[in-house]
Amino acid sequence: MPRVLTLQHADVPAEKRGTFLARLRARHAFFSHESCRYWAFEDTARPGAFLEFVEAADPSRLRAALAGAPEQGSESAPVYAEVEC
Repeated sequence: MPRVLTLQHADVPAEKRGTFLARLRARHAFFSHESCRYWAFEDTARPGAFLEFVEAADPSRLRAALAGAPEQGSESAPVYAEVEC
């Protein structure tokens, strides 16, 4: 079965960046514990513009981890499945 992932975008004001980075560290620890991979990236041209990616081996594992994640957004993020190229 192909891997699956989801992504979220956040624009963070400069004065909240430290708090947001702590949130990212907590989410990284949580998703690692849930057997998911987690990455966060910041736009080099737009400080404060972040993308978060969460990857798992299957959709059910990813959805379960997202449901229990700290500070998960209220909207459900789409889940993307890897395609063979």
